[in-house]
Amino acid sequence: MNATPPATCLLDKGVIRRLYEYRRHFQQGRPVTGEQWQCARAFVRLQRAGVTMYMARPTRNVLQTRPAALTDPIFRAVQVLEPAQYMRRWARRLRDLTFAREDALMLSMAVFGLDPHRGTLGVDWFVTTDLALLKNAQAKFQTISARFQAMIAHLPAPYNLLVLPEFLSVDDVLARV
Repeated sequence: MNATPPATCLLDKGVIRRLYEYRRHFQQGRPVTGEQWQCARAFVRLQRAGVTMYMARPTRNVLQTRPAALTDPIFRAVQVLEPAQYMRRWARRLRDLTFAREDALMLSMAVFGLDPHRGTLGVDWFVTTDLALLKNAQAKFQTISARFQAMIAHLPAPYNLLVLPEFLSVDDVLARV
């Protein structure tokens, strides 16, 4: 390992989709794409490092329609974050910064997502295959951070103690874990 891994990360639907596709192609003896391979490698590294991995409920719902033999290993390793209070408010504010509705919801889930089993909020890393989303989030990070701090300053505990996650690509994860 190259660095201390985070305790938690949210894998966006693209990462989960490529992981599923990797498993399906591998099982069928078909070639995998570079992106599928990278997502599978990142998944294994995060798993071995003991990182708690999450996905959003809509992603889980889509996976549940797929064959259990391919999805069960993913379900065992990746938990679901539930929307917590203020998640939609933060998503609306991200939309004001020109994020698409779905992207804003995912970025907001990375901060205001609740692990109901542990009672924790948010994640350390948001991992995506969407390079346009990543570029937009990284380019606007200072503005996002300022708006986030202004919003949480008026919220009750524990929401006023939350921090923004790092926004990373799968390649960034592979470089760090």
